[in-house]
Amino acid sequence: ISLAMTLDPRSLPLLLPLLLLLAPAQATKQKHGPTYELHEKVPVDVNNVGPFHNPAETYEFYSLPYCAPDNPEMHDHDLGSSLAGDRRTSSLYDLRFLVDIQWHPLCEYTLMPDEVNKFITAIKQNYLFEMFVDGLPVE
Repeated sequence: ISLAMTLDPRSLPLLLPLLLLLAPAQATKQKHGPTYELHEKVPVDVNNVGPFHNPAETYEFYSLPYCAPDNPEMHDHDLGSSLAGDRRTSSLYDLRFLVDIQWHPLCEYTLMPDEVNKFITAIKQNYLFEMFVDGLPVE
């Protein structure tokens, strides 16, 4: 942009074809996400829960009594995500690339009264949850 400001405006039409030729080369340098084979597992991770009206107040996803893996795997976090309160963890979701799935329960579990109260509080405080599918946030 600053280059165009210093040029004579009459020369801009001459530069346009050059820019169009260079644009595809620049586009191919961009990073692309992972590629998946048919039936390959697509990672689904969970991160945080917290009230909608206070995004700084976050809790671990499994602080609410969701169905959790026996040994949830905590992912490594860089400084920025740690300061943001991210707590990315594995989940029980089994998502496969290009495979249609039917509804099925993740687990069967009877909630105790105090666990029901945790969900009631979360609903009253408009809690959001954050998950990641293939590294992309889902809220």
